[in-house]
Amino acid sequence: MITGIKNFIKKNTFLCILELITFTAILTTGIIFHQEFWKMLPLFISLVVMVLQAKVNRYAYLLGGLNSILYAIAYFSMGIRESALSALLMSFPLQVITFILWQRKTQGNVTKLRRLNIWAIVGIITAFCASFALMFFKFPHDPSASTYTILMDTSTTLLGFVTTMLTLLRFREYIVTQILAVPLSLSMHIMIMVGGNMANITYVIYSVYCAICLAMAFVRIAKQTRTQKQNKIFNPKMFSNIGIKIKILATVITWIGIVASVIGGIILIISSVELLLYGILVIVFGPLVSWISSFALYGFGQLI
Repeated sequence: MITGIKNFIKKNTFLCILELITFTAILTTGIIFHQEFWKMLPLFISLVVMVLQAKVNRYAYLLGGLNSILYAIAYFSMGIRESALSALLMSFPLQVITFILWQRKTQGNVTKLRRLNIWAIVGIITAFCASFALMFFKFPHDPSASTYTILMDTSTTLLGFVTTMLTLLRFREYIVTQILAVPLSLSMHIMIMVGGNMANITYVIYSVYCAICLAMAFVRIAKQTRTQKQNKIFNPKMFSNIGIKIKILATVITWIGIVASVIGGIILIISSVELLLYGILVIVFGPLVSWISSFALYGFGQLI
């Protein structure tokens, strides 16, 4: 077992160093800002989950499903009900089912992934927009939560559900929706932090770590697709010219973050005079953070 651990660290040195740095940062900031341990615990488990996801390992979903219970407890305490209900009622059971289904659809150590057609993509986008409107305007929200937090919470919850279903059904586009959710989740936790809960910086740190691991998973899926093409497992047209597509994805994510920051800042400004300064800061620094956070993903596209 010890030999296996040593071999894993040797083959995944960057991931292990990144995980150690993130663990130290979360633990240190959690202690400084008096974050409750039970709120940090799901983050520590998620560090391992994201390493497995970066390797496109099906055991990520078994561990991640069990960890969703802890996330639900933490989210309820933060007042973000949509995310809490999503973690408990959807993420937990569906991730466990995903692990079982992925285990049955493997060739060697590689799970065979499928691709969505254009009509399925259009249908998913339409359903997403309709569900967003229903949840945002009809779902009972926490009275203490700001409009921006509710907006980000609803968007993140729905993207999480779409990602879970795509993953469950082994559609490789799951990694795209999962990456799209990162800037939204990051913005939401930043707003909770600047709203007075500085202890939430632990979740901000984890979101950055998550973005890096997902970028690595995206690249790994692209490489697996090329291998599967050679073995004629499925038609991989979607992943031709993958370097260019990764750079396009990085650009799209950047612009989504910029637009979300501007909209969120405007919502803060018009919500209350007390939030005027925060709104301006989000509008000014949000796009900058979004741009800088895209460097890693764009760099991967440049290298491939």
